[in-house]
Amino acid sequence: MLDRRQLVILCISGAMFWLADVAWIRLLPFFVVDPVGGDIGFLLSVPVAWICVRLCQCLAGLDDAQIVPGITFLVVVAALLHALALRWAPACYGEDRAGRLGSAWLLWIYGLILGSALLAARRAARTRPVRPPAT
Repeated sequence: MLDRRQLVILCISGAMFWLADVAWIRLLPFFVVDPVGGDIGFLLSVPVAWICVRLCQCLAGLDDAQIVPGITFLVVVAALLHALALRWAPACYGEDRAGRLGSAWLLWIYGLILGSALLAARRAARTRPVRPPAT
């Protein structure tokens, strides 16, 4: 399981990702509301999700067994902050259309991050040497 230090690091990282997401939606709405720009934003999210998982794995010192629970905790923190902001401070995302389309992008990136964590854990499990059963 995750220790207190890891939880604090992941909680802070989740809040930082929330701020980065808000800044992306508010300051670069082209990558959210424009038809072509929105597609580019979705495509750019694929490598960004993988980088986020690796970065948080290093920052929090997550071992192979902690990747999925650790990244899940980070996404929960960020998603809850988005839910609170979208409910009580939607203007922080900019115009209404940017907020709505930005919400779709948030679901996309969080799905990619969780999927990347699953793939990283699967890869780690496959590359781990198999020990023969103890006799």
